[in-house]
Amino acid sequence: MRTRPPRPDRQEFGKSPLQPWMAARPSRLASGEETDRQEIGPPPLPPWMPTRHTLFAHRQKAGPHEIGHVALPAPRTGPRPTRGRPYPFAAMDGGAKREFRASQRGPPPGAHRPGVAPFGGPPHRSGVTIVEVLMAFLILGSLLLPVFFALTNSVKETERFYTEAVAISQAKYVMDTLMFQIPWRTIRSGNPARFDDPKKVGAVQTLLGAAIPRMFGSGCEGTAAETWRGDGLLTDRKGFLYRIRLQCRDLDDLEFSVDIPGRGLQTFRSAELTPKDADGRYCLMKKLSLEIRWSLTKGRDPLKDPQARSFRLVAVKSHLDG
Repeated sequence: MRTRPPRPDRQEFGKSPLQPWMAARPSRLASGEETDRQEIGPPPLPPWMPTRHTLFAHRQKAGPHEIGHVALPAPRTGPRPTRGRPYPFAAMDGGAKREFRASQRGPPPGAHRPGVAPFGGPPHRSGVTIVEVLMAFLILGSLLLPVFFALTNSVKETERFYTEAVAISQAKYVMDTLMFQIPWRTIRSGNPARFDDPKKVGAVQTLLGAAIPRMFGSGCEGTAAETWRGDGLLTDRKGFLYRIRLQCRDLDDLEFSVDIPGRGLQTFRSAELTPKDADGRYCLMKKLSLEIRWSLTKGRDPLKDPQARSFRLVAVKSHLDG
């Protein structure tokens, strides 16, 4: 009966990168308190679990490492590899275990060192080229161009609505002032219309001097003193220009039919109903035509803009002064 092959030295199994640390650690073997197996050896196996040495005891054929026709690996006699846990890992304290785990832990998934391609590829340098920068700007411009056009069109539509609202509001103000506040005799016929008081009443002239510039803007002063013209240039708060012009025409050749009880339908001419005015005409009604023209470009005179917008208001003012 063959004897069991000699077992390798346990001190050879215990060699690892942490062996100097183990040597510096005080050992309890010198005092005889624990055995060699308790200090650096692995925990004992259960009795029912076969080991390599029990298999050696049941081999049938000659040879140091054969059992029947199955070849067994030779027992390890050299030091254990440095990768993985060392042999005396169970005997290490918490701080040494954490340091060992940190040294064995690899980089996080997807991380690689600068200048070295991942997955074992050839090394490369990180950075971008001028072509990549130009392509990025081209893609960004193609994405932002529709947004820019949409914002530009929105701003233009907003300005168009604003100028139309200002023009309508100013036209209404001018026409209401002419119909209800400016005296009949001060509106003189012409294109543009003239404003002056033939009777030279001080209160009426003060009213004209305050109302006409607000109605027509700048450039409405007449050639004579205390006279004004119905033509001027108005500027709003945003810088858009509005050209306002008033045309006045006397309706002196009119006939009026009146049904008089007991006499029937009677016809009268203007000369039979009113005296002559300051212009030497028998006039009872005036036709007022107000035109407002504006440009969608800030600071541009509408008369010099071929794309200027305009509209016209027409009204008739009757002589109701009595």
